[in-house]
Amino acid sequence: MNWRDIISNFGGTTIVATAIAAVAAYLGRILIERMTNREIERVRTNFTNKAWHFQQSWTEQEKFFAGILTSLYKLERSLRSALDYFQEPGSEYNREIENSEHFKTLSAQGISATEEIHNQMGAASIHLPDDAYDELEKLFVSLWDVEEHSLCTADYLQRSLGLVIPLRTKIRSIAKRSLAIEQCR
Repeated sequence: MNWRDIISNFGGTTIVATAIAAVAAYLGRILIERMTNREIERVRTNFTNKAWHFQQSWTEQEKFFAGILTSLYKLERSLRSALDYFQEPGSEYNREIENSEHFKTLSAQGISATEEIHNQMGAASIHLPDDAYDELEKLFVSLWDVEEHSLCTADYLQRSLGLVIPLRTKIRSIAKRSLAIEQCR
């Protein structure tokens, strides 16, 4: 008996159909595996890209928070040091204090720190959370108001310090929350 007789006895079409189905199943499995591998690679690539973008965003945000907190600390330090000149009653009206070289240096440091914050505001609007950015904007409005309505230099320093200390605390708290620093400990 040869193979033609076997095919005719069992129904040639049945064997051919079975063979075609087996080949199709095999090729279909290979195609599904390849599609699955491509899909896995696409998901992996997408996840890697998102993780990279998240890391870049986190790094930029950290940089802005660090810069702003450093500048706020410098501003606070210069205000505190300048305010130390006005400890004695009546000293707030002594113009000689404001003309001393050290007092002028402290004033320049405070102005520089304020300018550092101000210079970061444009890019900070992209990288910082809205609540942090809004608090910084309020600082500039409030500092202008204090400058315009202070009775004397000592009053200006005291009121400005009253704005900067709580703001630095708020910004630090927002930074810790935004950067998830507390969760990492």
